This record gives sequence, C-alpha cells and structure tokens, in this order.
Amino acid sequence: MKKVNVFIIIGFVVILSIILSSIAFFSLLQEKKLHTEVIHYDYVVMEELGMILDNDILHFGGLMPGARSERSISVGVPFDADVVIEVVKNNSEIVTANPGQFSIIGGTAVDVMFSLVVDEGTPHGEYTGKILLHFFRKI
Repeated sequence: MKKVNVFIIIGFVVILSIILSSIAFFSLLQEKKLHTEVIHYDYVVMEELGMILDNDILHFGGLMPGARSERSISVGVPFDADVVIEVVKNNSEIVTANPGQFSIIGGTAVDVMFSLVVDEGTPHGEYTGKILLHFFRKI
C-alpha cells in the first residue's frame, strides 16, 4: 500500500513539473517579443508617374497599372534583436521586403528595400497599406 502511495506522489510531482515547465516556456516565448513598429504606406494609380516626397509615411508615388516602385529605409535599434517584417495590404498590390527578416546588433543599422508592384487591372485611385516590423529579443 505504501509503494502505491509513493508512486502516486511521484507521478503527481512529475505531472506538476511538466505543467509548470510548459507554462514557464510559453511565457518566455511571449516575453521574447519586444516591440512592433507600424509604417504606413501609400501609392496613387494614375496615367502618369508622380513623386511624393513627404516623410510622414512611406510614399511609393504615382504609378501606372503594372508599374513598380522601390523605397529603402534604415532600421536601427539600441539592442540586439531579431526583426521580422510583415506586410498588411488592403489591395491587390505586391509588396516585398528585402531582407524580410534579419538579426541586428544593437547600435547598428540594416537597410531594407521595399518593392511595390501594382497589378495591371488596378483602377485609378489612392491606395494604402501598412508594414509591421516585429522586434524580438535575441536569446
């Protein structure tokens, strides 16, 4: 009878340890994400090319259907981090980031090139979207 109780207690301790270890592991994953920076972008589809040079958002300018535009930004942070870029688009445009994910050493900067390609069938008008830069603590 005593052996059975000892095995029950040992089993309970093992299960409790597994549960607590899992909770600690998943909270470490949640704490790894430090910050998300949002960069809004826009472009205008029209019959001629145009430029917008304001620095309030990432402007791809005036583009004809089927045209391509590129913009570059420099990403720098004061801490070591892994960065993952996510594009949230509202239309049929193709937006890519190069590099799309990278590691950065605190105090340095990485240049990121964003390319936008307007679909051939896009009607004239103004369009917007956003780019999310997710910063994760390096472990």
